[in-house]
Amino acid sequence: MPLVDSFLQSNPSSALVRALKALLDAPSKEAANAVLIRDQALLLTSPAVQLLYDLHKENPVFPGPEGFYDPPYIVYHHALLTNAHMYGIPRGWQEADKFAAKQGKTREQLRYLVRDLSRGFL
Repeated sequence: MPLVDSFLQSNPSSALVRALKALLDAPSKEAANAVLIRDQALLLTSPAVQLLYDLHKENPVFPGPEGFYDPPYIVYHHALLTNAHMYGIPRGWQEADKFAAKQGKTREQLRYLVRDLSRGFL
């Protein structure tokens, strides 16, 4: 069983895990921003940043709605949450987008980067 889902099942009342999953599952940057604004009391906290880091460290590939999220996608969101927590949401997006630009990809392209490369899509 995937780690996020396992954690969610063992902690069904964890609003933090549900918010984190909603952020990762958001289909676009605009939708992710809406989740971030809506759930900022949960997501812009040290526990949220630490949970994302710990999950990435233990299992760097997370299940998403269409496959597994790739490590760069998780690192992108870690940069987003870390910087938004310290400096505000706009700065969080700037830093996350800097990471994506270094990869030559957008948030949406980072989601399944390894899968798409292996299929010859990129």
